[in-house]
Amino acid sequence: MYVGVINTLGGVVALSPLLGGAWLDAISASGQAPAGYAVLFALVAVLAALGTWLSFRLPASRAYSP
Repeated sequence: MYVGVINTLGGVVALSPLLGGAWLDAISASGQAPAGYAVLFALVAVLAALGTWLSFRLPASRAYSP
């Protein structure tokens, strides 16, 4: 189960730099670069905190070993 979840999330995570760069490029073109960096930093911080919180809710892998 964990391998499938990691592979699925890996595909999404692989696109993150591309999406972040496109976001910053679009915001910088409109002259709002500082705001773009602040929003992107806040989004990454929230996603990292969410991932950490979710990882604590996973069942222990030792619970399923024979």
